[in-house]
Amino acid sequence: MRYPFSVALLAIVLISVSPVHAQGFPDLGARVRIASPQLTQGSLVGVLQRTTGDSVVVSGYPISRSSITRIEVSTGRKSKLWTGMAIGSVVGAVGLFAAVVIAPGENGETCNVDGVDVCPIAALFGAGAGALLGAGIGALIRHDVWSTIPPTAMRIAPILRSDGAVGVALGFRF
Repeated sequence: MRYPFSVALLAIVLISVSPVHAQGFPDLGARVRIASPQLTQGSLVGVLQRTTGDSVVVSGYPISRSSITRIEVSTGRKSKLWTGMAIGSVVGAVGLFAAVVIAPGENGETCNVDGVDVCPIAALFGAGAGALLGAGIGALIRHDVWSTIPPTAMRIAPILRSDGAVGVALGFRF
């Protein structure tokens, strides 16, 4: 066999000739975020109301499909519980630690009550209280989680030349 590498490459390419399709357009009623130069603010968040072959309507705004540069669909809302807990624990630990260090005890010493070093204990209690308060506040704060949909589809095809050379062509559909 004269070109074993070329034949192997050709076999791999021919097996994968099927088009690699982009994720389908979201269903009607989905919450979407679309970026397009056609929009005055550059992007729009709203509900997908209607789709046609050449345009989409999001919250009453018709947008040409050819002008869309990014499409994202909301996969739900997520709370900031863990972020709030982390911030609250740090603020609580530093705050209560600082309060204990600043306030002198009966004997004029800081962090020492009857021979016990209370600074680490205060920091732990402050971290726990701050984490609970932060988790409560973070649970109330919610944000959208977005999944990007590629606006194009890609097709892979083999290139066979008469001199025996083999190549791969990539095609993009807009």
